[in-house]
Amino acid sequence: MGFESPSRRVACAVGLVLALGQMVAPPAVSGTGRVALAVGNSAGAQKPPRSRSILVKPDNRFGEVEIELHLETVRRVDGSTAPVGSDEPVQVGDAVVLCFRSSAEGFVTVWSHDAEGNVPVRIYPNEFAAETADERAAPVRAGEEACIGDDDGFRLEVGRPPGEASVYLHYTRREDQQFDETAFPQVRATRAPDPRPYASSHLRYRIVDRP
Repeated sequence: MGFESPSRRVACAVGLVLALGQMVAPPAVSGTGRVALAVGNSAGAQKPPRSRSILVKPDNRFGEVEIELHLETVRRVDGSTAPVGSDEPVQVGDAVVLCFRSSAEGFVTVWSHDAEGNVPVRIYPNEFAAETADERAAPVRAGEEACIGDDDGFRLEVGRPPGEASVYLHYTRREDQQFDETAFPQVRATRAPDPRPYASSHLRYRIVDRP
């Protein structure tokens, strides 16, 4: 599923409008984009599809770097946020905020994986994040929490398909160590150590249809 504004479109292939999908709903704020967390097909995408998978661990340690990642839902009544519990599902159409923190300066990308196993979609940076729209990765400051989907640039919304979806955060010290425009992360748990210079965090969540 995805989202579409009157003037701009972001095609996604994953589970929130974080497992991404297509852009189909008009923005709540003029000029604001919507990015799906649960994605499905990437039809209509402006760029060629990523075709080269790179195996990564879901929670890799790199030196002393520590990564935190959590998901919050946005209350419809007052716009406040509340953490999503480990056993708590999110509903299709929910507005959400994704927050992360790194103990060291570096660069990050955030990827959405849907319940159907489609190629993951990079939801951050994206074309609506003005300061990083054309970047390979977004810079992070040591110890500073960053949240995406909580400003006027773009919103994150839960999309179909329902089921078990996930979000993956990939940290590197240098931007050129991130995935290039042809590559995407293939997350697989393994006990073997990974000597490559990256840290990661993998967040699973469950999507259900709204009653």
